[in-house]
Amino acid sequence: MAYPHITDAEIRNWFTYHPPDAEQTLKYEQLRKAGLELACTINALVPDSQEKWQAIFQLRDVIMWANAGVACNPPMMPERWLDERTMPER
Repeated sequence: MAYPHITDAEIRNWFTYHPPDAEQTLKYEQLRKAGLELACTINALVPDSQEKWQAIFQLRDVIMWANAGVACNPPMMPERWLDERTMPER
């Protein structure tokens, strides 16, 4: 799989603080609530084990990446993805 070129603008975007607006704050709250619910379910149902630990800690990563997606991406699709040649694979 070929990855698209990372632009300087993207790097600046990823390493810049983005103060949340009201809509983003609501999305963060919803993501944290969903993550907490799933983490509690995993904790209740899965026996103490390496797999349980991995599941919960990787869920933390999932929520972190989802929050980053909310913070770093405007509501509109990035222009560079509109060109099919640079659209990421699904």
